[in-house]
Amino acid sequence: MDETANIALIRRWFDEVWDKGREQAIDEMYAADGKAWGIGATFVEGPEAFKQFHRLFCATLSDIRVEIHDLIDAGDRVAMRCTFHMTHNASGKQIVMRGGGIGHVKDGKITEAWNAFDFLGVLTQLGALSEDAFVKVLQGSEEP
Repeated sequence: MDETANIALIRRWFDEVWDKGREQAIDEMYAADGKAWGIGATFVEGPEAFKQFHRLFCATLSDIRVEIHDLIDAGDRVAMRCTFHMTHNASGKQIVMRGGGIGHVKDGKITEAWNAFDFLGVLTQLGALSEDAFVKVLQGSEEP
């Protein structure tokens, strides 16, 4: 089965923006009024805000490789599930981040992305949180 244009766009996004680290690809594929949810309130709206997030992410983590598990086209939306493999620059630790999301595509650009990645797991892998931090917080413990 042939790949749809929307799936090709999302595949290209992960390849160029993340695997190859091409910041200029953000301007090529991300709408001027694009919004990215789930990566922090500071980085939500527009290519420039997303580039700030990208710079911070790539300055902290290197050797980024995205393994795409699923891409599902649903009209003007693409659902995806993937795993990021990367190196934390300060510690040299190998980090794995799993997640997914839904992207809205219009006129060949990403206009909105709802991201759901395991940032808590990344913090745990880096030693910033204990493995049971989430449970401790739910139980009302002072120290996660």
